[in-house]
Amino acid sequence: MILVKRPPCRYFTGYTKNPDGKSQFIRGKTSISDAVDGAIKIFTIAVTIVVVAVPEGLPLAVTLTLAYSMRKMMADKALATEDVQVRRLSACETMGSATTICSDKTGTLTLNQMTVVEAYVGRKKINPPDDSSQLAPGVCSLLLEGIAHNTTGNVFVPKDGGGIEVSGSPTEKAILHWAVKLGLNFDQVRSESAVLHVFPFNSEKKRGGVAVKVFKALGVSDNATKYQGM
Repeated sequence: MILVKRPPCRYFTGYTKNPDGKSQFIRGKTSISDAVDGAIKIFTIAVTIVVVAVPEGLPLAVTLTLAYSMRKMMADKALATEDVQVRRLSACETMGSATTICSDKTGTLTLNQMTVVEAYVGRKKINPPDDSSQLAPGVCSLLLEGIAHNTTGNVFVPKDGGGIEVSGSPTEKAILHWAVKLGLNFDQVRSESAVLHVFPFNSEKKRGGVAVKVFKALGVSDNATKYQGM
């Protein structure tokens, strides 16, 4: 960028003109106060042009603003399950100039919490879904064992009797919360058996499962192995 400023000597030689075409400085006629005011105006304009053309504080101000916005977003935990981490500060500036944002409603317009609203066991609908009295004891026990083994989540029950804490994906959390309402003792089921082999979920067969070794099977004196799937 090239800046061209008017030197003060042009003012005192009479080359600078007013809007009406008259010289701003006339030797012997212009008073000292008017001459000083004219020189100050020229100096002020020159300094203003330099400051506006080279705003040294602007880059620092932008960086500090973006850094503060990044820390604020991380503190607000805008993604519900994970803290927001902005890798590039320029992304904040880009989002600031956006006029339309298309966003998934999960976690943005909702609480990012899934719940089981309908349940079917043996083609029979359980209504309400957390009423275990509608299931035979053996069927309910088998169902809860299958849920406990076919999940990567976990259920933590505080010793002080507070509310349970469930970890895992949103889908697993919903199923585990439902199983707890049906009477699932997660730690007990996991302690009474060990997973021998995992059959990953198959999108074509629409199922997956695990082979578990039961330490104390009902009616069996030795250890037993069985398959449980979902």
